[in-house]
Amino acid sequence: MKIAPRDAAKFVSKPPPGIRAVLLFGENAGLAREYADTLAAQIVPDPRDSERIVELSGADVRKDPARLADEAAQMSMFSPGRRVIRVRDASEGMGEPFQSFLAESVGDALVIVEASELNAKSSLRQAFEQASSAAAIACYEDSLETLAHLAAAELSTLSIEHQDGALETLVSRTGLDRRILRSEIQKIGLYFAGPQEQPHVLTKNLIDEFLGQSGEVESSEVSAAATIGDHRLLDKLLAHAEDMGGSPSSLVSATLRHFHALLAARAHGPGEEPLRIARARGLWGQSDAAILSQLRIWTPERLAAAVRVLGQAEADTRNSVWPDWAIASRALLHAARLAR
Repeated sequence: MKIAPRDAAKFVSKPPPGIRAVLLFGENAGLAREYADTLAAQIVPDPRDSERIVELSGADVRKDPARLADEAAQMSMFSPGRRVIRVRDASEGMGEPFQSFLAESVGDALVIVEASELNAKSSLRQAFEQASSAAAIACYEDSLETLAHLAAAELSTLSIEHQDGALETLVSRTGLDRRILRSEIQKIGLYFAGPQEQPHVLTKNLIDEFLGQSGEVESSEVSAAATIGDHRLLDKLLAHAEDMGGSPSSLVSATLRHFHALLAARAHGPGEEPLRIARARGLWGQSDAAILSQLRIWTPERLAAAVRVLGQAEADTRNSVWPDWAIASRALLHAARLAR
C-alpha cells in the first residue's frame, strides 16, 4: 500500500498488525532513517539487540536474495520476540527479490528497507505499493519552515521558549537535518534541566554555545569548496571546523543536501527552472552565476556518485566506531575529487 506523506508519522508510530515490510525512499535520508528507527523501536525497543535486529545492505540482497527470507524466518534463541530486518541502500532493480519475499515469506519479522529516490514506475516501489502486507512511504526534503515547526514543537515539550530568529538559526546550524536537529534539542533540554526559577529561553548566543563555531557560514563554505573541487580550501575549512568543535555530521549533511539540490536541478534543461529548483531545495546563499557554474561542472552520474558517498558517510558518522572527523573528511574530499 502507498502511505501519503501527511499520514507517514502516524503510520510509523503504530503500523497495522498485518504489515510485514515497509519501504522508505526519497531524497530525505534523514527522515527515512528517523522513520526506520521509529518502526524498529515498535518491535525491538533496544536498538543494540543484535539477536533481534539484523542489518543487511542492498548488495547483500542482490548477491543472495534467499537470505532475506532466511533471516525473516529465523527466531531469536536468546532474546524472544519478533525480529527486525533492516535493509539499507536498496536500489532500483531489486523489485523481484522483494516481490517474491512478500508473496511467499514465512515468519513474522518486520522488514524495513531504505532506498534513495525511486520514480513511480520503479519495480521496487511497485512491489511494496501493490502488496497488502507492505507499505511504501516517500520521504521528501524538509524545508527551513517545516523544521522550524518541528523544533518549536520539540522545545515546547521541554518547556523552553525561544527568541525571534533562534529557531531558524538552530535549524540552519544543524544542516537542515531533522535527526541532528532532534539530537541537538535533546542536549539543549539537558542544559536547561533542573529547577525553573525563570522561563527557559533559547537565544542565538546559546545556540553558538551549544553547537560550537562551525555554523552556517562554514557549512556553506564547505559545500561550495567540495562542489568546485577546491581540495586545499576544503581541507583548511575542515581543519578549522574541527578545531572549533564543530559537528562533522552536520557538515556532511549540509553538503549532501547541496548535492541533492544540484542533482534535482541538473535533471532540467537550461533556463530559469534549474535555478528555481536549486533554490527551492536550499541553495539560498549563492548567486545565480555560482549555481549555474556548479551545474556546468557536474554531470548527473557524478552527482549521483557524490550523493552515495556522502549519504554513506552521514550514516557512518552516527553509527561507526571510526572517528567522525576522519569519516567526514574522507567523504568530502572524495566528493571534491569527483568535481574533476
